[in-house]
Amino acid sequence: MNRKTSRKVYLLTILILLISVAGNAKADYIFGIPINLGATVNSSRLDGEPSISADGLSLYFVSLRPGGYDAGDIWVTTRATVSDPWGEPENLGPAVNSSAWDGDPSISSDGLTLY
Repeated sequence: MNRKTSRKVYLLTILILLISVAGNAKADYIFGIPINLGATVNSSRLDGEPSISADGLSLYFVSLRPGGYDAGDIWVTTRATVSDPWGEPENLGPAVNSSAWDGDPSISSDGLTLY
């Protein structure tokens, strides 16, 4: 067997091993029961695309609720501890929101950057 063929056999063997290991991968997720956040957070308009901070104390979302800058604005609601209720949502203002759809917020794990 020449060097080129030997390398192909080696790479194919590695690929087969990776596929066989990945085939056994299993994801067991246990999700909690969904809870309606109530009238403080849920408006009669569209509210969606949530992103919760790693500490569970800030929830960013898009809403068409009154008080926005036009299309879907990004809002945030906060709470002091994870067992406290969510506070009144606040529009993030013109530094973040525009007259266009400003959706799909994502907060970084350190809570310092909003994408």
